[in-house]
Amino acid sequence: MNEENQVYQPEINNSQPDTTQPPVAVKHAHRFIFGYISLIILVAAVAGVYAWQHNKVKSLQSEVTAANLKIASTSAASSTSSKQSSSQEYLYLYDYGVKIPLSSGIKDLYFVDYKAASYDALDFSTQSLTNSDQSCLAVPEAGKNYSFNDELGNNQTPVGGSPFGSIIAQTKAAPADQVGSLDQDIGTLIANSNGYYFYYKSPQAPCGASNSAAVTLESTQKDLFTTAFKNIQPIN
Repeated sequence: MNEENQVYQPEINNSQPDTTQPPVAVKHAHRFIFGYISLIILVAAVAGVYAWQHNKVKSLQSEVTAANLKIASTSAASSTSSKQSSSQEYLYLYDYGVKIPLSSGIKDLYFVDYKAASYDALDFSTQSLTNSDQSCLAVPEAGKNYSFNDELGNNQTPVGGSPFGSIIAQTKAAPADQVGSLDQDIGTLIANSNGYYFYYKSPQAPCGASNSAAVTLESTQKDLFTTAFKNIQPIN
């Protein structure tokens, strides 16, 4: 055969093109999807934590506010209590280092002190009772005159005594057979404070027997006085 007359036929490839993705591309796609899902989960978790912390902060703020209100209320109550306490008036017995709390009914209480060799005798009255009847002037020693100016400024020199009774003060406790309400007794123990024993002897009769108003006032104030003396306090 003549070489010039040879006909070359092109080879026909009947196979279909390969459309499958290479393994490397599939792997990258999976990683992308997994990363995206992880990002969504992370964002959701962060959002949840933020919401929890926000609610926790609000709760703590509410608790702090409530605590502050409670503290303010307590402080106000304490301040009011302090003001009320500081308004308490006292009669000071400086020689004995004690003070008597005064109620409004005996806020004008006063005393005179008679010092004997072995004891001290204190007699008490109020200015209002003395003004009501001049015989209700407190005098520590029977029969002794004391001058004073009454509420009108008039000088008076009546003989007084112990309208509310006498307080006997000493540094040692009295023997049991000397304690009591009889005339020969020292009195009944009414208070023990700052190293002193205070014994009380009740008056034998009203100081203003002929003055019914003075008798009534004396009875009321005497009860207030004995109650107050039972609550004497050391002078700080």
